[in-house]
Amino acid sequence: MVYEKADWLPKQFADKYINNYPEQWIRDYCSNPEVDEHDSSLYGNYSGPAELYDTELCDWIEYSVLPVLKTQMLGKVYNHDHHYVSYHMDEKNSWLEHHNDLKKFRWLITSQIYLNDNQGVIVIEKDGERTIPCKPNYFYAIKASPFSWHYVPEVKEQKNSILFRVGKKNCNTIANPHPTKPAWVIVNDNHCDAHYAKLGLRMGNLTEAWLHHNECFNIYHSNWREDPTRIINKAEHKHKVVNVINSGEFINSETITLTDDNINDYAEQIFNFESYDTTWTNLEKVMKNYYDNDCHMNYLDI
Repeated sequence: MVYEKADWLPKQFADKYINNYPEQWIRDYCSNPEVDEHDSSLYGNYSGPAELYDTELCDWIEYSVLPVLKTQMLGKVYNHDHHYVSYHMDEKNSWLEHHNDLKKFRWLITSQIYLNDNQGVIVIEKDGERTIPCKPNYFYAIKASPFSWHYVPEVKEQKNSILFRVGKKNCNTIANPHPTKPAWVIVNDNHCDAHYAKLGLRMGNLTEAWLHHNECFNIYHSNWREDPTRIINKAEHKHKVVNVINSGEFINSETITLTDDNINDYAEQIFNFESYDTTWTNLEKVMKNYYDNDCHMNYLDI
C-alpha cells in the first residue's frame, strides 16, 4: 500500500527545507566514523538524525502526523516501539538496490518528503513498476511487507529529502495469540545476510507464516542475532509448553539455512517466485497469503 500527497509539509517547514536544506550539517555529521550513518555516506547515501537539528519538525511528525498516518495505513492507531526522523541525501551517481524495509518488524511505515526535482523511488506493484514523482514537497508512505519491493535507480543530481519511519518490532509481540495453546519461539540467527534485500531477516517472517499455516499459536521472535534467553523466559512464564526453533526450520517440511553459497540462488527465486516450483517458492506463497490477509496483524504486545 502506497499513499501519496503533493504540497504535504506546512509552509513553515516547506520554506525552510526546500530553500535551505542542511546539506553541510548532514555532511559534517556523516564524516564522523563513529556514527552508524558514516559507512553508507561513503557510497553517496547520507543520513542525519533530525532530532539533533530540528526538534520542532520531529515533534510535529510524532504527535500530529503519526496518529493520522497509522489510521490511513493500518486502519487504527497501534502502539509503536520504533520511530525516527532523518535527513536523507543521495549524491549524484548513487542508487539503492531492491529492498522492502520490513526486516525485523511486525509492521512498518516508511515515509519520505522529497525536497527537489529528481529521480523518485520506483515501487513494484501488481501491474508492474511505477515511479513516485520526485518534486519539492511531494510526500509518499509505504506500508512495508515482505513484498513491498522498491528501488532507486542511479540519480543524476543530488537528491534532498526527509525520511521517517514508525513500526513495531517482532521481538516485542506475540503473533496468533491463544490462551491455552503451546508457544513457539523463533530464534533469528545463523543465516548469511549479505544480500541488500536482507534475506536473513526474511527467514523469521517466513517461519512465522509457516507456523501459522500449520495451525501453531503464540509465536515469539528473538531479536536479530541477539541472545534469545529474554524472549524464551517471557514465553515460559506465560505458557506451559514452549517450543524453540531456528528461523528457517519449517516444521513438517525441511530446514533452510542461508549461506554465502546459496543466498543468490534464493534471491533469484524470491524475486521470481511465480516462475519456480521449489520448497522455497512454496514457502513464499504461504507467506504472501499470510500477509495479504493481514494475519501478521493478529498480535499482542509483550
